[in-house]
Amino acid sequence: STLDRSSAASDVYKRQVRRIARGDAGEVGMELLGGELLRDQFAADTFEYKGVRTSERHRRASLLPVGPILKSSDAESVVVASDGWEQHPVVLRRKYEGISVVALCVTDYPYLLNEYPEIVRQALRDIVGEAIGIKLAPLTGPLTNISFHVYGDGHLVLANHNSFWVSAKVMYDGSKAPYTPSPGGPHPIAGRASVGEVREKEFVVELPPRNYGILKLS
Repeated sequence: STLDRSSAASDVYKRQVRRIARGDAGEVGMELLGGELLRDQFAADTFEYKGVRTSERHRRASLLPVGPILKSSDAESVVVASDGWEQHPVVLRRKYEGISVVALCVTDYPYLLNEYPEIVRQALRDIVGEAIGIKLAPLTGPLTNISFHVYGDGHLVLANHNSFWVSAKVMYDGSKAPYTPSPGGPHPIAGRASVGEVREKEFVVELPPRNYGILKLS
């Protein structure tokens, strides 16, 4: 059936993406990405996402490594990095035979992820949020050390592992989220998280230091 063929194709593409991550997919991998490898690594200190640009030049003496650097003719440049002389996309997204392919060229060194500007980490959150139907965005500072779990029964668990208060905006897409939002809006059922301003398809949540909250959304 068409459904069976579609599912089989999806499984094949997923395996190919994993092979790309290991670096052994060769031409098949580059066909998925729709481009070519320019270089293995690039050092950058300026990043841009959704028209917002931030530079780390005033904060650190060293540049941040990104890579591999890819050249793709039909991919969307989600995040662009620069060293002041040249710039390259380091988060790319494109469609391949109906499958959404995202190349994350800022995760080669996971221990450095917190060193990248907040807009880079927010881009990664947004990509995941688009897939699951719920996005998390900062209001009063970076969302570093924040845990965020979504359950199909309409519960959201957030944990603040920092030593300070964190305020965040939660946005949801009813067509993708695995639940039906409650007309009365979200409300806490455990922990010390509190819900602030509530609007259509979004609300504000506040988390005390080193604490958590379970919110019922449906």
